[in-house]
Amino acid sequence: ICLGKMGLFRGARALRAIDQDNADMKVAILAIHLNMKEEAEKILLQSKQYDLLNQLYQSTNEWGKAMDIATNFDRIHLRNTYYNYAKHLEENNQTEKAIEYYEKSGTQATEVRRMFIERKDMAGYKAYTANKNDPKLFRWWGRYFESRGKIEDALGCYRKADDNLSLCRLLCEQDQPDKAMELCSDTGNKAACYHMARHFEKKGDFKQAIAYFQQASAISNAMRLCRDNRLDEYMANIAVQGTPDDMLEAARYFQTLPMQEDRAILLYHKAGLTSKAIDLAFRHERYSALAQIADSVGKTADPTQITRMADYFMQLKQFDKAVDLLAAIDRVDEAADLAIKNEIPLSEELLERLSPAKPTNEEDMPKYQAICEKLGDLAASQGAYAGAAKKYLDAGNKTKSIRALIHSGDVERITIFANVARNREVYLLAADYLKTLDWKKYPDALQNIMNFYKKARAYEKLAQFYDMCAQIEIEEYRDYTKALEALMEAYKILRDNGENTFTKDETLQELELKCRNIKRFLDAKDRYTSDPETGAREFATLLSDPKILTGVHPGDIYGILIEHFGRREKYKQAGMLLDELQEHISERYFSHYINPNILSAIYTATGRKVGQADSNTYNNDDDNDGDNQNDRRRQQQQQGQLGKNHAYAEEIDDNLDYGSVDD
Repeated sequence: ICLGKMGLFRGARALRAIDQDNADMKVAILAIHLNMKEEAEKILLQSKQYDLLNQLYQSTNEWGKAMDIATNFDRIHLRNTYYNYAKHLEENNQTEKAIEYYEKSGTQATEVRRMFIERKDMAGYKAYTANKNDPKLFRWWGRYFESRGKIEDALGCYRKADDNLSLCRLLCEQDQPDKAMELCSDTGNKAACYHMARHFEKKGDFKQAIAYFQQASAISNAMRLCRDNRLDEYMANIAVQGTPDDMLEAARYFQTLPMQEDRAILLYHKAGLTSKAIDLAFRHERYSALAQIADSVGKTADPTQITRMADYFMQLKQFDKAVDLLAAIDRVDEAADLAIKNEIPLSEELLERLSPAKPTNEEDMPKYQAICEKLGDLAASQGAYAGAAKKYLDAGNKTKSIRALIHSGDVERITIFANVARNREVYLLAADYLKTLDWKKYPDALQNIMNFYKKARAYEKLAQFYDMCAQIEIEEYRDYTKALEALMEAYKILRDNGENTFTKDETLQELELKCRNIKRFLDAKDRYTSDPETGAREFATLLSDPKILTGVHPGDIYGILIEHFGRREKYKQAGMLLDELQEHISERYFSHYINPNILSAIYTATGRKVGQADSNTYNNDDDNDGDNQNDRRRQQQQQGQLGKNHAYAEEIDDNLDYGSVDD
């Protein structure tokens, strides 16, 4: 009433609009209309009415305070505050600053243009557009020039705006379809391709229109043109690119046409209506289409229809398709039996599909394991050893599983499987296989062999393995020091483990003899290095012991003595030793143990005929003229019992620590 009597009608109206319970707001509004600005500002701050405080500052042209309040407390009105400030600046002819705040408010696309147009400053707006490089601004200029008939300028602006649709439209209007087609080809823009398609449709060039509708992914439009113009060949190819609804529409269309059932069947199948497709195929006896459906049928199809198809293919003895179909509807028992009975080729995918689900109760486990083992047998017979190994493992047959992996030759999987199997026979099979490998290619094989034999408690086999390593050191590298280490490790393992048997005692005696002989041989070599004459007598003494060749190769002892006499030109003694050596090894291997120059001098001095001695043939020639035990052992190595000697002997020489076996 008081404000009304004072003539402040706006203030009175504002007070009536405020919530009756908000006393602070009433006081603030009253203070504003009584020009008590400081009191109003204080009340609005205390009551946190930042939106009203923002308006208060704007109304008093305190724009800095208004923007601070909006930035910190009233962000919902921040862009509106920038816009109002820009309008204020424009009214005061501060053009540059007004543009800045129009941009901050996000209204520059319309407000800045309006401002330049009102001032009739198109050159200024053009410079502003070039400076900002905004596609929206270039698009407006393109339309502006187009409306004034400046086609080239319009095209240039549309290009800068990357507005391919407008470019295509304008080129078509200017009867330049070739350039429009080139644009569509270069950019692949779907909107431009769609416009191009509509252009050709109007011209009556339906094939071109269909092609551009396809590029625009407007499949339904392309199908409409095909249907209206009886372009059935195009229709079939286009429909499969569309949605299931597009395929369904095309299938219904082809179903109405004579001799087009095959297309209808396949489209129904691709659209997800497999049961309808199968029914249509049987009804029209389209068995070729039925075969195509069988290759891609899924679990969502009607089991009755799938069974019908499977029965049909079994009648035709196309058991592979029948197996696929039965597996698709989870009739895995029947599918597996059919596959096993008819030896169907198994891919890894089909093998998994044929595998029944693992039962949760013990009663069904034997049946499950029997099917898995049969599938494993079938896969193994077809050479699918990786799949066979998996099936054998599902069947609980670890031995068959490792055998299948060994056939596959996958060393990594064999090693991993053996490590986790915790099965003695698996350890033995894995170790026996690893012994046949090229150890240089598989450097971890040596340690795995020793570990597997130890885990299997196959101490005799482990001792034999060390014995074999020692033999390789001697045969390949003539490294008796490492050979002695290996033999001592073999002796220690066999002595400390396993049951006492006659065979074990015999083996221990042989290992002990080998170690003793090698030690004597090494001592003689050391003696020969310091005192050749004494050393030579010790070698001669060694040769008088018939058991010395157990552990020491005859070529190494005779070789040292023959070279000893050859260097001293005692060719007669050297020749006699050559005759003795020939009783143990073939003449062709002489140069492997004796310096070729010394050997040649002995042959010349004694009048012996030079044989075909060739050290290069020592490792590779299978023809062995010697009958002694060492030559037979070498031949066995060459034939594979001990693997590829040269390769894994190098690995032993470089890496093997004969005293290290992990538990």
